[in-house]
Amino acid sequence: MQFKRTQYADIQTIEVENNEPDLTIVMLHGYGADASDLAPLAEHIKVERKVRWLFPEGIQQIPIGPGWFGRAWFPIDFEAIERARRSGKERDLSGAAPQGFTEAREKLMQMLAAARLDLSKTILCGFSQGSMMSVDLTLRLPVSTLGLGILSGTLVNIGETETLAKNRPEYNFFQSHGIQDPVLPFSMAEKLNKTLNNAGMRGNLLSFPGGHEIPQSVITGFSEYIQNQIEKAEQ
Repeated sequence: MQFKRTQYADIQTIEVENNEPDLTIVMLHGYGADASDLAPLAEHIKVERKVRWLFPEGIQQIPIGPGWFGRAWFPIDFEAIERARRSGKERDLSGAAPQGFTEAREKLMQMLAAARLDLSKTILCGFSQGSMMSVDLTLRLPVSTLGLGILSGTLVNIGETETLAKNRPEYNFFQSHGIQDPVLPFSMAEKLNKTLNNAGMRGNLLSFPGGHEIPQSVITGFSEYIQNQIEKAEQ
């Protein structure tokens, strides 16, 4: 499998091309990582079709150590996290969209258009911050995508999420989350799952006894979900 760097609109992307692919999988990384972080999954997620893989890179550069930088889709309010920690509360982003969220969405919309994707044959997914963007994009695109993967995500802007999700009745999504996740609480993953299902979408929450990560059980479950979505689309 050969990876190459390219650019769609203003977003740098690692891509695995395939001649006449049957589907495209777009994977968005989490805060502090970069496009290469999730790229190895292209070799671990098993799909019985030809796949074009796209791993976009976050639009913001952020310092994560001396002389060491990562990427992000939008900034994190660390002061709010610390206040919540001191008060014993869980991190909750469901009240509104974080600062920079709208800008990231617009950039990713431009990227998807520039990549000339057939959305009906595209699965959007992401990890952590990337999954928040994937949910928002999936709900706002003009047509339904082939699928949605929410890996260790959380509920953002519950009001708009509820309203938009009602436009995707019976849409199947995949979701996973670690029960001991110290970054994004499992309870908020449950709240996201309940919000989407109550709006008419369909998806179970695959839990695992771990933290903020993508274990083998999630890779296996997500592979099965992708294959099921392909087979349903071909019926």
